[in-house]
Amino acid sequence: MSSPHNHKQQPLFQAPQPKLANVHINDIEPWQTTGRNAVVKSVKAFGVVSAIQLEETSGGTHRYRVIDGRRRLDAAKAEQHDTVPAIILPH
Repeated sequence: MSSPHNHKQQPLFQAPQPKLANVHINDIEPWQTTGRNAVVKSVKAFGVVSAIQLEETSGGTHRYRVIDGRRRLDAAKAEQHDTVPAIILPH
């Protein structure tokens, strides 16, 4: 008799795997980004909806360096937010 707990669950989706490669600089296109004003308008309307990434600075003083999300941070400051969602990476 087969137990219902013995079957292998299939993943909900198969995410593409990233790859590491040396890419010639001339083969890289610039990312088409929105300007600072568009980010400020978005933060004003919706808040910061995507966490920024921070790295702890040395010394254990609860100070951080921005790894990703500088424009979101600047927009949050312009809108006088006190906090932003963040992922904190170890130093």
